[in-house]
Amino acid sequence: MNPIEWIKQAAAGIERVALRATSARPRSLGADVVIVRPDQSEVRFCLEVVEHEGAVRVRERERRLLPTYCPERHINADGWFCLGYQEAFLRPTTIERATEWWQRVRGYLIDQLDAALLSRWPGGVEWKHGDAARWQKKLERACADTPGLLSAVRALARHGRRSMTWDDPCPCGSGRALIRCHGVRVTELLGWARAELDAEREFWESARASGGTCCQTMNGCLLKKEG
Repeated sequence: MNPIEWIKQAAAGIERVALRATSARPRSLGADVVIVRPDQSEVRFCLEVVEHEGAVRVRERERRLLPTYCPERHINADGWFCLGYQEAFLRPTTIERATEWWQRVRGYLIDQLDAALLSRWPGGVEWKHGDAARWQKKLERACADTPGLLSAVRALARHGRRSMTWDDPCPCGSGRALIRCHGVRVTELLGWARAELDAEREFWESARASGGTCCQTMNGCLLKKEG
């Protein structure tokens, strides 16, 4: 089956999802997804789901509830939702992956409603943009067992640190010298953290240069004009 067929099949097991046939383009469908809020009010999102080069992407059909474009809310310039970076569920080839895709879409829509209220992305977890997401994924996987080391290496990168000597204290906080602790791993992580910073900066520079405008719904958006 193609990815859209897997998405159709998995939808039957997802709460409050209704599919709609569409002739807008091949291998596409419409979907109404209802989110129930903590106060028991219901919000209905009318979505367009399309297969593109083997991946399944989604956006609002009529841009009714969400901004047309907002990097801080992870909505791309063409309205497509950013659900993750090269995740397997984005190219569903099994019912399990298609089910995960729907679960991610529902979670994303809940986050969107919370972001509209909070004026920030919820959950306390920052999602990087553009190619920075690739470095974020590498860093988080490498430091899955040492989150303190990840935050320390990122702090060093933000302060312009390019290298460390073997006698420097290991940034993991062990109190041991680098050579007797995480050693060369820290040098590699520091390089990745700097690449993450550079890629994030380049993303925002490109967004501003292309004329991207702020939707005025998020605090701290780098597209906001000063004053």
